[in-house]
Amino acid sequence: MLTHQTILNFFKILENACRYSSKVANKLFGQSKLLQDLCPFLPHDLSGKRRQYNAEDFPLITEVINLLSSVFSEKQSTQASSLADGNHDALQKRLLGKMEFETEKRNFQLASTNRSIIVGIAEHLLPRIFMVYDQSTINPQFRIRTLQVIDKIIALFDDELLKDFIEPEQFASFIVQILRSKHSSSIDVSLKITRKVMDCSPQAYSVPFIREGVSQLIHDLSAEDTLKAFLGIGKDVDIRDTAFDLDIHEVKEALHFTRMTNPDDHAMRDFYERKLIELVEQ
Repeated sequence: MLTHQTILNFFKILENACRYSSKVANKLFGQSKLLQDLCPFLPHDLSGKRRQYNAEDFPLITEVINLLSSVFSEKQSTQASSLADGNHDALQKRLLGKMEFETEKRNFQLASTNRSIIVGIAEHLLPRIFMVYDQSTINPQFRIRTLQVIDKIIALFDDELLKDFIEPEQFASFIVQILRSKHSSSIDVSLKITRKVMDCSPQAYSVPFIREGVSQLIHDLSAEDTLKAFLGIGKDVDIRDTAFDLDIHEVKEALHFTRMTNPDDHAMRDFYERKLIELVEQ
């Protein structure tokens, strides 16, 4: 019987290997049994009753989500054209290398021979990952990572898989929940997923989006004044100024809210303080 620490170390080693080796990532992706073996580490309520899942229920849930994030390829970047052949500085070369690395993973994962693996992911893993996001009581950064994994998986779907596994009404409810979270990173990811499904089948998703209020929220976010009001940004703040960082603004607001409403929650306060330092140092 493997110990908890042994399994944790195993997941972390695989995660780091997938971040630096497309061969390792594609090997894990191609081993559909390994992906299915991760299912017991993620919540899935077969009885239909909603539960709150946390670290005590699934102690390795964070490691599993991080591993999945490193296995699945990033979506195609719009930066590719700006990094065409030419002279590059160190940062541009690093970005170019990253894009080539992700392209190699993506080409393998989208190969027709791997479609059955994507179907298995849609059937077994994706519902559990949706539940992780929906029920998670872990910190907000983990919820964003979970949403990014959902985005990566849906990006692998063709039109047929989207119609089979992404139910319009439930998906619209899911998206409106994210838009109302007022967290810019989550909203950004949710808009990318929304564009994917709308490009696939606008007729199937348009009515649920209107009914659930997704269309109205997106309309409200498209204007600067309503965007500022929605995210709690002062009217006098120039969000086009390169010195303005939305992520830093959000962490500052979250830290202030925690200090005012939960002054004894030292763990949450420390989390936001560390995150703020990380963003400032970037």
